[in-house]
Amino acid sequence: MNYKTANVEMGIRAGGIGRMIKRYIGGEGAFFTTFKATGGSGVVGVSGKQPGKIKAYSLEAGQSIICSRGAFLCAEDSVEFDLELSRSVGFAFFGGEGVVLQKATGPGQLLLHVPGDIIEYQLDVGEKLDVATSHLAAFDAGMSYKIRRSGNIFTMLFGGEGMFLSEIEGPGKVIVQSLPTFTKRKKDKKDD
Repeated sequence: MNYKTANVEMGIRAGGIGRMIKRYIGGEGAFFTTFKATGGSGVVGVSGKQPGKIKAYSLEAGQSIICSRGAFLCAEDSVEFDLELSRSVGFAFFGGEGVVLQKATGPGQLLLHVPGDIIEYQLDVGEKLDVATSHLAAFDAGMSYKIRRSGNIFTMLFGGEGMFLSEIEGPGKVIVQSLPTFTKRKKDKKDD
């Protein structure tokens, strides 16, 4: 949260020990911060941890989206969260997202934050999109996803584009971010 009007009360919601553990494993905090306006409408300002774009996605009842670590920003109370375990060993170890992804299921509004710009692709049945592993933000649940080599051994080692690509197969929507997610910088000795 960046700011809120004075009539908005903050609280926390856990949802049980199982859900707390799942959120923590999925890269989020164990608790959700809640906001409730009293005596009329209120305003809450939110932002991501680095420069980028925020986009609202409206999920229908039962509709799910798979989010990479750090893409989820906030959602309405009605949106349920769960873990999505990677179905591909390659995706888990070389996909940049690890074994665990986040799954958000509607109904409700969901805000995603991605570094840089948001690029959306709607893939038809059997249509595939190769995405640099650090640029995959989210995709519709039920889509096929795996990791594949970025080319032959020379391309992988000397091409400058990385060794692996995330291959997403339609039908469904893929959300790509134009910048990679920043990682924490190691602390230099002179920073002490």
